[in-house]
Amino acid sequence: MLMMMCLFAGVQAFADALLVIIKVLAANSGLDPQEAIVKLQEEYTGPQQAVGLDIKTGKNMLSTRSL
Repeated sequence: MLMMMCLFAGVQAFADALLVIIKVLAANSGLDPQEAIVKLQEEYTGPQQAVGLDIKTGKNMLSTRSL
C-alpha cells in the first residue's frame, strides 16, 4: 500500500512538472498561463491525440499524426 502511494506521488509530481513547462511558455509568450492550461485540457481527448499550444496565436494545435 505504501509503495503504491509513493508511486502515485511520483507520477503526480512528474505531471505537475510538465504543466509548469506549459505555464512558463505561455507566460513568456504574453499569454495567460491559466487560460492556456484550461484550453489545452478541454481539447485533450485521450492519449492517442497530441495537443499543443501555438505561442504566436494562443490557440490549440492538434497533431495531424496519430500517436
